[in-house]
Amino acid sequence: DITARLGAPWIPTNVVEKFAEEVIEVATRVRHVPKAASWSIDEYKFKYTTAVNAKWGTMRYDAGKVLLDALNSRIPSIYDETVDANGRTVRELNAKETEAAKEKLQAMKQSFEDWVWRDSTRADQLARLYNDGYNNLVNRRFDGSHLKLPGAVSTFAFYQHQKNAIWRLISAGSTYVAHAVGAGKTATIAAAI
Repeated sequence: DITARLGAPWIPTNVVEKFAEEVIEVATRVRHVPKAASWSIDEYKFKYTTAVNAKWGTMRYDAGKVLLDALNSRIPSIYDETVDANGRTVRELNAKETEAAKEKLQAMKQSFEDWVWRDSTRADQLARLYNDGYNNLVNRRFDGSHLKLPGAVSTFAFYQHQKNAIWRLISAGSTYVAHAVGAGKTATIAAAI
């Protein structure tokens, strides 16, 4: 159930480097500055890799830029520059080139999500990192199945959700009992008292 995306702060740089080497087929150094939420790579390594750029980039937006955008959660924008009659440079968004770069970005992100869980050792390592850093708190569960409730009328039987709520009231003190109408809130509160 863990989603590992390019640029997630909990994913180590060596995993992204391995992805670049194995999938994109460019060995690059990846750096991450968590306080600035910024990722960087050796962009020059992507400049003259025609086959790589044909697969992961476009003619005007190389694979390195696509990888950087994926890591830094940016969307590519490609502009054409022209000079108007007054001699000023005018930038205009090239919709076709921009869409092509966005498609490459989406393909790279999807490839990472598919690739990252393939290796069981890497998957175990990433699951441990994620669980230790983000998934380490569990809401307390109140199980009132052990309650005997002495003095309760023998013709009345409490439902499990009522016993759980009773145990929560006893254990935690002030509790919001938000059962639906007719679910036995009054009996639950009376039994807890």
